[in-house]
Amino acid sequence: MMPDPVKMIRVMLIDCRPLVLLGLHDLINARKPRMEVSGQATTYTHALDLADQLRPDVIFFSFFPDALDPLEVVAELARTGGMKVLVLKGVYETVPVARAIEAGALGIVLAEDSTESIIQAIIKVHHCDIGLDRAWVSGLSGYASARHIPYRCN
Repeated sequence: MMPDPVKMIRVMLIDCRPLVLLGLHDLINARKPRMEVSGQATTYTHALDLADQLRPDVIFFSFFPDALDPLEVVAELARTGGMKVLVLKGVYETVPVARAIEAGALGIVLAEDSTESIIQAIIKVHHCDIGLDRAWVSGLSGYASARHIPYRCN
């Protein structure tokens, strides 16, 4: 009997910057058949609608000015079964990291991280069934000095 092939990870991108979307799209699709971009949105309203239609495995989420509150969008996406939110943050961007985790994001990755680190973050978040331990959120104060958040699945 042949083993089941590895299921492709379907990734949806949410960002308002075309260059970021293009770079992530190319980075992720270069890893086919392991993962592929299933859709992308440039507004949170479109993102909610598209996520509902596509049901991606991982949602790569960026914070940006929009009519909707990004933390509420993270919470809504995280509540939807099977979809896991991974936040993309620039080192100089002000993003409420602890609140994003509390809202349901399973991980944070820096835009300045290596491409392989970004790919590994997608894989790790995809395989986390429960996500980060909520008690661990208080330990996020070291985020800026450590420049990343380690992934921990229960």
